[in-house]
This record gives sequence, structure tokens and C-alpha cells, in this order.
Amino acid sequence: MANVWLASAVWLGLALLASVISIRVAMSIALVEIVVGAVAGNVIGLHLTEWVNFLAGFGAILLTFLAGTEIDNRVVRKHFWSSITIGVVGFLAPYVGVLMYARYAIGWTWPEAQIAGISLSTTSVAVVYAVMVETGFNKTELGKIILAACFVNDLGTVLALGIVFAHFDLWLAFFGAATAIVLALLPKFAPWFFGKVGHRVSEPQTKFISLVLLALGGLASVAGSEAVLPAYLVGMALAPAFLNDPELPHRIRIIAFTILTPFYFPLRTEGGDVHHASDVDGTYLRNDLGAVRSHQPHHRPGEIYDSGYRGNRQRRGADTYRAALVSADLQADRE
Repeated sequence: MANVWLASAVWLGLALLASVISIRVAMSIALVEIVVGAVAGNVIGLHLTEWVNFLAGFGAILLTFLAGTEIDNRVVRKHFWSSITIGVVGFLAPYVGVLMYARYAIGWTWPEAQIAGISLSTTSVAVVYAVMVETGFNKTELGKIILAACFVNDLGTVLALGIVFAHFDLWLAFFGAATAIVLALLPKFAPWFFGKVGHRVSEPQTKFISLVLLALGGLASVAGSEAVLPAYLVGMALAPAFLNDPELPHRIRIIAFTILTPFYFPLRTEGGDVHHASDVDGTYLRNDLGAVRSHQPHHRPGEIYDSGYRGNRQRRGADTYRAALVSADLQADRE
């Protein structure tokens, strides 16, 4: 649909329909929006554009950030090993099980089996958080333990993908150093800045948070990583400030669930089109893996690769990441 306003109306209309359905059937809006997006993608055809991808990606970043702000350091210290154990087992059990099945039961090669294991071992912090917010479960100790475990699970996925695919270079080191510096400064600087600017109509607090998230997301993308990775850590760093000012996360949550999640949750089914879903099978994963290994651009239907090694590598990395995380929320960076 060439008309951006009509296209936006369609997406938001579907989101409104999903909201009404979720109220009537007493089901999480996140799950209903995913189902509605899948149905609409096959009935009316939802076209994916750069602006849709950006809004969906920013939605994933913001939801992951908000999940991080729910983490109470007292609860984390009290239940540290519980969160670690749940997250590690939640990653390793399906990873090893699928890896062994793909390798020895259906005869895939080790790299192909690794991709299959990673794709089915991850979770979704953003979707879990969205469900918990609706039920109020995010305020309980058990809810905070589950959110922390989800992050540990996703971290295992990221590390596994990094070991298999990442090119460790100066950009990655710079991204890691910049993230560490920001995380060290935010707990002191952000509360001071929030106190100075206060609650204004111009929303300087929300703009500051968005600036930090987008800047670190941009560095992550340049480094060949994913824009949502630092969002959870930034949320954890700002958790004390958010706990002292509950109005701030409420305002950010309104932005996320009104404007961004109507594009993010339906997009988790690749626009809902089963033809896109059919690309994520063993053949596609094997072909994409071969493209990454050989450093040759692999062209998916409808994909255009940038020229130059870094551009190609970033696009291949994002493509492979989306294929591997077909059940995850880390699809934000659709370059």
C-alpha cells in the first residue's frame, strides 16, 4: 500500500480490533495482536516497509527496556540463583535437545543443527513483559524472577549466535566499551537530569531515554549485533529511578502500547504471511548459513543487500538472526 496514512490506519485498525477481542475473550493483547496479524497477513496482505520495520523495532527496544526497569535489585539478589538456573536450563535444554535431534535424527550438519537449536531455545522478553503488565504479574517477586530468567535465556541465545556468527573486531569492542560506560554513568546522571527538567509537556525525560536507547542500538547495529541487546541493561540501570517515579514508566508504556506494539506484535509473524514463514525451514537456514560462512551475499526473496563487506555482513547477520530467532523478540533491527 503506497499511501502511508491508509497503511497506518490499517495497522492501527487491526490493533484496535485485537484490543476489543482481547477484552472480550480475556486474553493478552500481545497474543491476540500476533494472531490478528497472522490472519490479516494472509487475508489482506500486510506490506512491510522501512517505517513499519522501524516502529516495530523501536517497539521491541522500548518493551525490552521497560522489562528491565521492572527488575528490583533486592529481589534479584534474593533470588539470583533461581533466575540464573531457570534461564540457563530454559536455554540449554531445548538447544541441546534440538541440536542432537537435527544432527543425528535427520542428518543435518553441525552448523545447521546449531541454528536449529538456537532458533528453538530462545524466549521473548517483550511478549512476556506485555502479558505480565496486563495481569499485574510484573509487580510480584515471581514475575520479576521470570523476567530476569527471560533475559538470561536470551543472553544465552545471543552468546551462542555470537560464537557461531560474530566477527570480533574494533567496532564490537567499541560497542561493548560504550555500553559499559553508559551503564556506569546512567544511575547517577539520569536521576539528576530527571530532577532538573521535571515533568514537562515536551517530555524531556522520555526523549532522553529514547536518545540513549537509539544511540546504543545504532552502535550495536554497526558492530553487527542487535539494537535490543543493550535495552534491558539500560532498563536495569534506571530501575531505581523508575521505581521512585512510577509516572515515568507509565507514560513510556502508553507510547509503546499505543503507537509501537500495533506494528511490533503482528510483525512477529513476518507480516502474517505464511509464505514468509515457509522461508524459515531447514533449506533456508542451510542456505543462509552457507552465505554467512562463505561471506557471499545470500539473496532472500525481496531482500536487497548493500554493497561493501560491512554492509553485507550486517544485512546477513540481521537476516540470519531473524531466522534463528523466529520465536523471539529480537527482530528489531531489520536492516
